[in-house]
Amino acid sequence: MIRSQAIAEAAGYRDQKPGLLGQCGGDAMMGPAGGLGGGGLTGFEQFVHYDPADKESVKAVVEHLHNAKSDATSHGFPPGKEDLYLKIAMTDEQLRQQCVRSSQPVVFNIQQKIKELLDPNDIGDRLYSCLPSS
Repeated sequence: MIRSQAIAEAAGYRDQKPGLLGQCGGDAMMGPAGGLGGGGLTGFEQFVHYDPADKESVKAVVEHLHNAKSDATSHGFPPGKEDLYLKIAMTDEQLRQQCVRSSQPVVFNIQQKIKELLDPNDIGDRLYSCLPSS
């Protein structure tokens, strides 16, 4: 078993145990052999099922996303899609600060230029991280 798969599997079972997330097992995982996956910068992805109408289930999935990010980085893997999905609940200032504090903020300035070229009306979602140069 790939080391990242074992880590993701154990984390998934741990977070599903309280019963607020759907029991989805190993068939709900995917991962690349390298550092870049099909869904973004990812070491391994664990799909999670939750009830969006149940506030406790929503809290449980947000906790799982934080746990998955910590589990990955503590084992030397980049965070998976969980890191991207957590951005949905962040304020614009929190997103900006995350880009500013990155080890290479210039990357996000370049992404801003790409966004302005391809999305001049700013209709894309906030999962595309960018940082205005001003």
